[in-house]
Amino acid sequence: MKPRRKANKGDQLSGQLEGELATYEQVGLFQHSVTQKTVYRYRGILLQYQKALGGVRPSLTASQTFLAHLRKQGYSPSSINIYRAVLKGFHNWRGEVLEFQLKIPHHTPKYTEPELVTTILSLAQKKPRDYAALRLMTDAGLRRNEVTTLKVRNVGTKALRLRGKENRDRTVPFTKELASALKPFIQGKSPNDLVLGIKEGALYRLVKKYGKMAGKPDLKPHDLRHSFATRLLERGVNIRVIQELLGHSDVSTTQIYTEVAGNHLEDAINTLNKETDGKKLTWSELIRKSDSNAPKWVQAIDKISRNGKNCVIRRDGTLEEA
Repeated sequence: MKPRRKANKGDQLSGQLEGELATYEQVGLFQHSVTQKTVYRYRGILLQYQKALGGVRPSLTASQTFLAHLRKQGYSPSSINIYRAVLKGFHNWRGEVLEFQLKIPHHTPKYTEPELVTTILSLAQKKPRDYAALRLMTDAGLRRNEVTTLKVRNVGTKALRLRGKENRDRTVPFTKELASALKPFIQGKSPNDLVLGIKEGALYRLVKKYGKMAGKPDLKPHDLRHSFATRLLERGVNIRVIQELLGHSDVSTTQIYTEVAGNHLEDAINTLNKETDGKKLTWSELIRKSDSNAPKWVQAIDKISRNGKNCVIRRDGTLEEA
């Protein structure tokens, strides 16, 4: 049986919160920068919690018991983590600290090949709105809800100015392609107008459509945000800079991309190793294997190493025997 993930849709929209939970809904909950969809989900969790209390006042012990019950019911750790976050917010509002130990499995994002990104952008070029939406994710790393809620006032002359999770502000400079793609959608509009006017569901289907056309039917919007991060990392951009561009509060969240890039590079080398049929190659031979036109400095190093001699690299980049 698949673990339950969230509150039923009916519970999110119907039912009346009471007492402190009602006050928190009206005051405390909206102190956070969250979407309306997230508010509904949080409300559903608070209603479930209220029902479980059975008329008893909320307390730290009651919240811990509720979370433990969800674990026994087979809720996934990731889902329980959302419940815990909602209840932590409630208790923080009351000036309390909720503690509940939870081991969350580590999920590494899927690697999205740069060639795939190039393909879907090429396929979407004749549809300006689709192309601009995709560029916002591939060239600026926007989340799905950030694409759908992007307003004209967020688009500067050289960069996007965004406010993401937990009211964190970030600035993401334009690529030339993104600036060009957005231009038709901001001209003649007021600052509070939406740039693209696309719904989250439509954006999800859009990405799936182009993913299928490119041979990747399971492609999702967040995969394109991941590709933005991993491509920056592979080009040597500092992890702290990537953290700032993505709007992560903790660099440990950004560091998962080092594992994605590392796995990708390891897979590439493993492919080369398979081509040698078990024969161990020298470092320079591996390079030549991946590129028959190896740089001259690689060839020079290889030539000297074959003779069993050491070499040094001079300041002008030439090599000589040590």
